[in-house]
Amino acid sequence: MSRNTILIVALLMSLSLIGIIGIQVYWIIFQVELNEKTLDNNVLSAMRSVAEAVEKKEEDCSKQDQALLTKTYDRLVEQTLYTASAKRAIDEKINLQHLDNILRQQLLEHNINLDYNYGVFDQNFDYYAIVDNQYQVKPNTKNLVHTGIFKKLDVSKYQVKLFERHADYGTMGELRVYFPNKFKLIWSNVWKSAIASGIFTAIILFCFVYTLVVIVRQKKLSEMKNDFINNMTHEFKTPIATISLATDSIKSPTIIENKDKINRFLNIIKQENKRMLSQVEKVLQMALIEKQDFKLNLEKLSLHDIILQAVEYANLQAEQKGGVVCVDLEATDDTIEGDQTHISNIIHNLLDNANKYSPEKPNITVSTAQTYQGVKVSIKDEGIGMTKEQKKHIFEKFYRAHTGNLHDVKGFGLGLSYVKTMVLAHRGDIQVISELGKGSTFIITFPHKIPDKNNV
Repeated sequence: MSRNTILIVALLMSLSLIGIIGIQVYWIIFQVELNEKTLDNNVLSAMRSVAEAVEKKEEDCSKQDQALLTKTYDRLVEQTLYTASAKRAIDEKINLQHLDNILRQQLLEHNINLDYNYGVFDQNFDYYAIVDNQYQVKPNTKNLVHTGIFKKLDVSKYQVKLFERHADYGTMGELRVYFPNKFKLIWSNVWKSAIASGIFTAIILFCFVYTLVVIVRQKKLSEMKNDFINNMTHEFKTPIATISLATDSIKSPTIIENKDKINRFLNIIKQENKRMLSQVEKVLQMALIEKQDFKLNLEKLSLHDIILQAVEYANLQAEQKGGVVCVDLEATDDTIEGDQTHISNIIHNLLDNANKYSPEKPNITVSTAQTYQGVKVSIKDEGIGMTKEQKKHIFEKFYRAHTGNLHDVKGFGLGLSYVKTMVLAHRGDIQVISELGKGSTFIITFPHKIPDKNNV
């Protein structure tokens, strides 16, 4: 799968995911708005029923008073009583217990089971005559600044007129209701769907990201494996060609009778065969390491001796390019516990790596220093260095840093992966400091004694 194809797939999946999330959000908002509208209608309907009941109660009381006063008064008396009733203060016209009971009953009948505050506002005297089943003291002045529950009742959208037909006599008021936990009811049948939607969307998002990461990783792994196969083919092609040439030369009548030349060609065949065997062993070794199917042969080692032996061989390679490998061994106690073969391979691989990535006159320095619990080894070169992105991947199997126009860097991309695995197996630590164009420094720390041999 090409990079462009991956980008197109990622874009389409992203757009689809955004669309799904957008639809979910739209329906949640729509449901919340619908619930709020339904709640508003139910509350106002309940409050209108309360207003009618309160007015009917007042009218019934007025009729009873009229009947008690006289049964013979003409219509003028009736009108006088009606006018007197209308001019009474609003708190005198409302039975407190009746208002409280009928309001609670009507809200429950409209499926509203929420805590609430209510008040009866007298518009003639500009004050709350009743608040939460209690009569209020009429203030001496109007237009007071309301705070607390009074302010909340002022701004509540749930307000209905009381005794509206008595407005001509200045006693019109309002019933106002405020719900502190209004949104609890609005979200009561939405939050479960919202949470479920969020969970499923998160799962889809996780699967999308995971799939994309896997695709990218698989693409990189495929590229690295293809690079590995190409490198392996190249590494095997040269010795095979050399062996074939040596074999053909031995068959020549002019050489077959010359023992010295035959021995020379046989040595070439042996060396090239050894070279191929070494490459095969390296691949098989990494397979065992990947399966954790290896055991360290631990013993007391002199790290300085191993370094000096590795430097002697590395110097031969560096001198061919006009370079040099220097040592600065300052550790006062170079004794470590480890597997000699693997420790030696670690140092050899890092020196070989420093030489390969120093295209002109390698200048390599190997130094040691004492640490609290072990020995620190630094292998520094002045080669091509690495970018931050390359540093992230150099310890991955099959990964090989790009070398620009440098085409003579050989290898399978297994060396540094092996180095890190073996360092960790010895309970050590490895770090790299590198800057593009200025070289790299690999820093390894080995403990004097491996803490737990049973876990190695």
